[in-house]
Amino acid sequence: MNEAIDALAEIKLSPELQKRRLYECLFVGRVFGSEIFRRYTFERCTFARCRFQAPHNDTLTIISSQLVACSLRGGDETSIEIDSCTISGLSVQVGDIAAVSVESSYINDMMLRVGDDSEVDISYSNLHMGSLSAKGSMKFKAEYSAFVDFRFRNMKLTANSSFDQTSFPRSHFYKVDLSQANELSAPALEAAKADRVTRHPNGQPRPNSWPPYSDLESEDEIPF
Repeated sequence: MNEAIDALAEIKLSPELQKRRLYECLFVGRVFGSEIFRRYTFERCTFARCRFQAPHNDTLTIISSQLVACSLRGGDETSIEIDSCTISGLSVQVGDIAAVSVESSYINDMMLRVGDDSEVDISYSNLHMGSLSAKGSMKFKAEYSAFVDFRFRNMKLTANSSFDQTSFPRSHFYKVDLSQANELSAPALEAAKADRVTRHPNGQPRPNSWPPYSDLESEDEIPF
């Protein structure tokens, strides 16, 4: 299979053609570069210990697949689309102005880091453990999802972030600015925990389960 994938990368395709599909393939320890996922989408595939490398301005699409102990590194303006997947152990790191969409998926232990002015959409999904962080401000959409034992770190959500029927049981917010995230419901935040420097949404009382707000960070609250 590895030799076949290498050959596919060498095939000259017309730029007018739509992406081809790689269907029901098994990949173990494979490294994928932009020469592959600029031309192909993955559907009903299984990835184990694979790495995806997208330098910049690339789009990676994975549908109805399984990912185990994989990593993805992308540059600025990278677009990642993951739909209807089962994930166990995934590390994602992308640059500025990136777009990451994870929908209708079951996820255990995903670490997601995005750059400034990025967009993240995690909807209709269940997530257990893992973390989400951003270098700067981020538009975050999360609808009909559950984040269980999840960590949100070092980010500021924009006013156009949206939430509907999303819960955060036993999750933690560390140095997160939620002041403009007015669509977050009070009961959802009450089920989560936060440090003192996390800002709650404007116009809402601070959850009783959170310590009083303070600009000063306590060393014993740093989750490292």
